[in-house]
Amino acid sequence: MEKRAIIIGSTGLTGSFLLDLLLKSDAYHKIIATVRNPSTSKNIKLKYIETDFKKLDQVSAELMADCIFICIGSTMAKSGSKGAFLKVDYDIPVDLAHIAIKNGVRKCVVISSLGANADSGNFYLQTKGKMEQAIEKLGFETTIFLRPSLLLGARKEMRFGELVGKILMKFFSPLLIGSLKRYRGIHASTVAKAMLKLSLDNLNGVHKIESDQIEAIANQYS
Repeated sequence: MEKRAIIIGSTGLTGSFLLDLLLKSDAYHKIIATVRNPSTSKNIKLKYIETDFKKLDQVSAELMADCIFICIGSTMAKSGSKGAFLKVDYDIPVDLAHIAIKNGVRKCVVISSLGANADSGNFYLQTKGKMEQAIEKLGFETTIFLRPSLLLGARKEMRFGELVGKILMKFFSPLLIGSLKRYRGIHASTVAKAMLKLSLDNLNGVHKIESDQIEAIANQYS
């Protein structure tokens, strides 16, 4: 039976790596990518669904698959306000997950963040935690949250805070051992490999995968 996947955030740092893996993988035969601006690149496996994410009900009938991958995310600096940040990091993931489960999607694989906690005093981590709670309550057969530390890789746009963090991480990563290993920076391609591997594993229920675990799982990918 042919398997289908939906990917949200396919033009982002991790999403672009994941889309490439999905297109090369024999495990999925059809890839549906929701985007604001479709790419001109062609692939027989890939179908772009154009949307501004404001009227998702207009495209909901096309969002049918075996697994949904949610890679969309922003930062407070890029969003410009708490409201705009919530739209991207809470509303869109939760709304699309809600559509997916209504359409019979059984697996949901989501990029969250290390330290995600709905009760956190940090607005970013609080939002990620609330997003996790909302998606978990939907009741997918399998829900997987990946919680990476600082994502490494070349973005299309420069994020000054991340640039500083990456420079510091280069020097301090060797010192992060034992229980601190999860705080090491992790390359977006590694997260993408883990997402694909986990989607194909025979898992049920809710799983929250910390950054150091993501690295180990990605190393099993072939």
